Amino acid sequence: MSRTINISTLNDAIVPNAIHIYILVPGTTDPINSFTNIQLNPDTQTRLSYAETTHRSNSYQSISQYWDDKFYQDMLDLEKNMNNFILFDKFGWSGDNCVSNRETAGKYLVRRLCMKDQYNTQGYYEGLKEKTVYFHLVGHSHGGNVINEMTKEIDSLAQWPQKWKVKSIIYLSTPFFNKLHQVKVTPKVFHKEASVLHVYNDYDLTQNFLADFSLFDLSLIQKVLEEKRVLTIRGTTPTNEADKKGELIQEGLIDQAKKALESIPADKFTDLWLNHQEGEWLYSRTIRFLESVESVFTGEEEESKNAKNEIDKGIFEALKELNKEIEYNVSDFLKETIPKGMLKIKRQILKDDLYQELLSTLEEILQGIRDLKAKFEDTKRKVKEGKTNYSRWGFIQDLNGSKQLIETLTSFLDMDESSLISNSSNSLWNILFKILDHNIDQFDNTYVNPTVQFQGTFLEDKLEVLDVTKEDEYDKKTAQKDPEGEITQAIILSNTTPLYGMQHQMQDIMNPAIFSKRYYQLLENIKTMEKTYEGNPNQTNLMQILFTLIAHSPVHSLIDKWANTGIFFAEVLMNNDVEKSLDKFKEVMNKLKRVFNKNFVGNLEAFNMGSLIYFLQESHSTSRRYLHSKVEEFIKKVMEHK
Repeated sequence: MSRTINISTLNDAIVPNAIHIYILVPGTTDPINSFTNIQLNPDTQTRLSYAETTHRSNSYQSISQYWDDKFYQDMLDLEKNMNNFILFDKFGWSGDNCVSNRETAGKYLVRRLCMKDQYNTQGYYEGLKEKTVYFHLVGHSHGGNVINEMTKEIDSLAQWPQKWKVKSIIYLSTPFFNKLHQVKVTPKVFHKEASVLHVYNDYDLTQNFLADFSLFDLSLIQKVLEEKRVLTIRGTTPTNEADKKGELIQEGLIDQAKKALESIPADKFTDLWLNHQEGEWLYSRTIRFLESVESVFTGEEEESKNAKNEIDKGIFEALKELNKEIEYNVSDFLKETIPKGMLKIKRQILKDDLYQELLSTLEEILQGIRDLKAKFEDTKRKVKEGKTNYSRWGFIQDLNGSKQLIETLTSFLDMDESSLISNSSNSLWNILFKILDHNIDQFDNTYVNPTVQFQGTFLEDKLEVLDVTKEDEYDKKTAQKDPEGEITQAIILSNTTPLYGMQHQMQDIMNPAIFSKRYYQLLENIKTMEKTYEGNPNQTNLMQILFTLIAHSPVHSLIDKWANTGIFFAEVLMNNDVEKSLDKFKEVMNKLKRVFNKNFVGNLEAFNMGSLIYFLQESHSTSRRYLHSKVEEFIKKVMEHK
């Protein structure tokens, strides 16, 4: 290692007098800004609070947890074994998929490298401003776009030392925009022998598609739904095992309702007679299920209604929190450095009008559930008083109390099959579009190859490409798998697989490569929709993209099963009056089924891989799981040029 000199930095570290400084610029493992990774304290093994989680590069703190252990250790080994190599991993930013945050992060890092301010006596490397320093910028995901913002700030900042140059950029899974975050290539910024490497993975659905939508921070949604007990909370969910769930910490109200539904003895529906014990069991379980559904809305669980110090729970409380104005914490340095209006720190996820629309409809659904529950409770009371007996026909008559609930759900879920727009203002799909539209910061179609950004500059011939698609475990198990051998492992009858027929299932069993082929078809379809939305960003085109994604999620399976079996079963039980309402509901469910089936390319999941979360997170991180040999060769090569 070279001789060290004493330079006080923000962290009171001592840095060597080095020529080559490699800066790791983290991105986001959460492309839709909605995921809260649950981590455990390594010392106590207790769950960290929401504010302490580090799946993102949080709050402009200096952390290295973002990078995979193997990748980070590989970089440390290079630092140890190569002369004049310094690894700088002290930079963190919000990681939020928001344009202004990426712009802010680029400005902030450049200024902290070379400038002092009222909070810090000098910049990280201010003591080297008279030395020749080569910076090598390594960015994953939107960290690459932060790097592009750095080049713009370097070019415009008068205080940037003349002898400091960017010698190389390594883009790892960075989505490149047509208009946003364009790199600035000038002699002031780049060394004349600078080089650029970009690494991509075809299965990376974030880089290929989702990054088009720069979203405001939506992670509060999961936080609130967990804190209000709507969702189940589990332990650590490593981003490199996107489909695996950790140990159960707290069961959510929705999961409790599912269990209550499964506990209802469905075989008793077809019994001509019910003895008292069977009837008591059937009615008690049915009432318990309706109570558990009610608690999803209100959070009032029967066993805890009289408990003290209970936190407010349920969907209504969650919506109330999402309706509140949020102020995001940022440092005073950023507030004073970034021009007023550029740093967005206050906003609502759920606007007032949307909150009222959604609340009104959900209250109507809740009232229908309560009315239905009252029917069963009334029968149970009459049996206890000796006024009637349990019977199959009596149970069916009580079920007929669901007419109003069915009509409310029909209106809530209905839409036009072609336009994907509902005539009802408080339709789920109209409200969902408004929420999405409100939380999209900007849309800018992205591309994988950054060549266009360097065209016409002295770096246009210095761009290298590394395709790591074949390193993705999904590709190894599907596209690279011959249609023989352990073929039976390919078929995964998961909860995201609709009832799409024996022919497709046989294809899955006989040819694992079919999964990869379907993914590429999905990607082609989505890219076509991207272009359509770019030309006309209306509700129909945005919802077309959304329904395509939902078609490959567990929701499709739920709709498919209900449309095929649940409604038919209910029709057998209901009387003519209720059946008319049920016919309309069945029509709506079949609309949804047709929309989903139209956009469904086939099952993608195989070998416990291939969910949307897998493609959005795991495939997006293939480039940074470890230091790929070609990346290491590139690093050594650019170190050789003086």
